[in-house]
Formats: sequence, C-alpha cells, structure tokens
Amino acid sequence: MKTPEIKQQLEKLDISEAEPVVVGSGIFDVLGIRASRDLDLLVSETTFRRIAAQDYEISYHSDGSEALLIGDVELMYDWFGEDAAVLATDATVIDGLKFMPLSDVRAWKLRQNRPKDRIDVELIDDYIAKQQSV
Repeated sequence: MKTPEIKQQLEKLDISEAEPVVVGSGIFDVLGIRASRDLDLLVSETTFRRIAAQDYEISYHSDGSEALLIGDVELMYDWFGEDAAVLATDATVIDGLKFMPLSDVRAWKLRQNRPKDRIDVELIDDYIAKQQSV
C-alpha cells in the first residue's frame, strides 16, 4: 500500500496518523521495492483495545501476542516485545507516517528466515545497492 491508501485505512479505523508505526514489509510498497498486499500496524494498547471493543475478534501470534485482523490490516500493540512508542523513536517518516526502518525490517526478515523472507532480504539488498550507486 502506498501512503494515501495507508492514510485511508487509518481514517476508516479512526486512528490518528501520528500514532501507528507501520511494521514488517509495509515500507516496501512506499519505497518501490515490491507491492505489499497487507498492512501491519503497531498501535498503543489503548487504541488496540478501543478498536477490539468494536466487536472484532482478537487472534494470537505464536508468541502469544494479540492481533486484530480487519480486512487487509493487522493491528498489534506488541511487535516481538517492542511497543509503538519504542519503535517510533527510530522510525523512518515518509509522508507524515512512521515506518519501521528498512534495516530493522531486513534484520527481522533474516531472523524469520522463511523462504519469502529470504526473497525479501535479496530485494532489500538490491534496493540499498541501487540507492548507493545513485
């Protein structure tokens, strides 16, 4: 999703643009690395609970952390032990939105080491190499 689409999703969910951190591969589409089909947002637990109370079912990741799946959007208040406030301190800001830095996404993808993550690491490395040659 590009930033206008992300902002539309935030508006639908009544989330301030200043709050969330887009985590995972959400930055890929914005940077032109590859299209991303979903949106993973890290929000405060207060926002998470407010939205969950609107009759959304809470699901659980393998580490026990909670998530809300709302269409193509996954809301979380915990990203592998980090909250939105912590991740926001090093966020990459693009068009007023906070994104998990590409270097952090790369490190996370390396740790996950799934086939799709290995492909994404190659895409990130190619993107970085192209940026350095410009």
